[in-house]
Amino acid sequence: MRHATRYIPFLLLAAQLSGCGTTDYSTREPAPTLTVSLSATTCRLGASLTGRLSIAQRGTAETDYYALAAVVRKGAVRIAVDDRELPATGEWVRLDGKNATIRITPEQAGEHELALQAMSAAGEVSEACRLTLRAETESLLTVQAECEAEAVDPPHDALIPIRLAIAKAGYSGPYKVTATLAQGSGAIYHEGNVITDVAVELAAETTLYFRPAALGEQLFVFTVTAEGVQAEARAYLNVAKKIEVHCAVGEGFTVSGVGTYNTEGGDLSLAFEPADGYNFEVDGWYDPDGNLLSAEKNCPIRLTLDGISSVELRLKKREVRIETSDCERIVTEYYVPNTTGNKLERRQAHDYRLRLTADYRLSDDLVFVYDTYQYDLYPNQTVMEGQPSFIRGEAHPRFHAGEAASDWFWRCDKRFTIELRPSDNPTLRFDRSAHTAESETTRYLLPENITLKY
Repeated sequence: MRHATRYIPFLLLAAQLSGCGTTDYSTREPAPTLTVSLSATTCRLGASLTGRLSIAQRGTAETDYYALAAVVRKGAVRIAVDDRELPATGEWVRLDGKNATIRITPEQAGEHELALQAMSAAGEVSEACRLTLRAETESLLTVQAECEAEAVDPPHDALIPIRLAIAKAGYSGPYKVTATLAQGSGAIYHEGNVITDVAVELAAETTLYFRPAALGEQLFVFTVTAEGVQAEARAYLNVAKKIEVHCAVGEGFTVSGVGTYNTEGGDLSLAFEPADGYNFEVDGWYDPDGNLLSAEKNCPIRLTLDGISSVELRLKKREVRIETSDCERIVTEYYVPNTTGNKLERRQAHDYRLRLTADYRLSDDLVFVYDTYQYDLYPNQTVMEGQPSFIRGEAHPRFHAGEAASDWFWRCDKRFTIELRPSDNPTLRFDRSAHTAESETTRYLLPENITLKY
């Protein structure tokens, strides 16, 4: 079997498909690298060869895009990328991402050669990725192997199916098959028996199963023999672990290090960072069984197939001190007719307002209640009756989550009586002796001039 070894480097893909994480490098590579991984390089005429196409270029942004061009040097094939046809005459076609499924369908028997190149948005062009393929007629032996491209967090006893399709015109007997794990760790099963590197007789349509023993890329090679003719097929599987962090607090901090990884035995560090204006502290990182992993800002994780993938982050209950601001006097000028009614006299109304402030942004909405009492005026209004009216009644100013100051409280007589009631704040627990209110994540220290109601 001819195999474009230089341009289908399964071993090099391990670095490209490994887990996300920070990097010490910030330089931009001068050109992208294009890699194509096909499950096989030979198929019967009328069938297709499928695989994965990936583009890598260190130093680029997530929003950067790439285009792909293909040229058929020999033979005739149809090319589709993510089910979208790609011209085979060198035109550039923009891709939706850096990774895609490629399908190549030979249109005639014999050997086919094609070259693929990737181009960045800045016009940087990769080296040509050259593929040599072969389509054979039905009289020859053909074999195809298919499995899912990625298995994320498989259970410890997972059996991942690999489907074999073998054909040879005029032949109906069993096929001699040797299944080899060319890269990776695990065992291949047939009918409950391990058949890795063992020649067995199989039917034309057979499903084998793979039980992984470690994270990483798995490359399967199936060598099939019938009536002295031999053919080979490959299948690729990436076994990965997705690390997730769960926390009862929904905002006000970031956690770096979460993502999907495929390096068995690799070291990962989850890092906690509070957002600006928040004073969260880590209480602990815990595994699904409630075992403490770390009580620091960082939590080390050892990546293994049987290791944890879900981490609970618990934060210490923070204390936020709420204060009452000084009153501000708001002057509104208005006009009233004089006693003769032929002139307007300028008057002033004095309102007072205050608001509540906090030393850190709130993580909950707090709803207060008081009796508002202020002039019902707008600037330069003419009041025919000679005396402006008032706005009076119960009001419910809020101290919104994520803010460091509340809505305004208004009184024209400076007599502010502010209350905090359980009926308006059902998620809070009140401690009247300590003059505090608590949520799941925060303890609010309230000023004495705010009354806690029952």
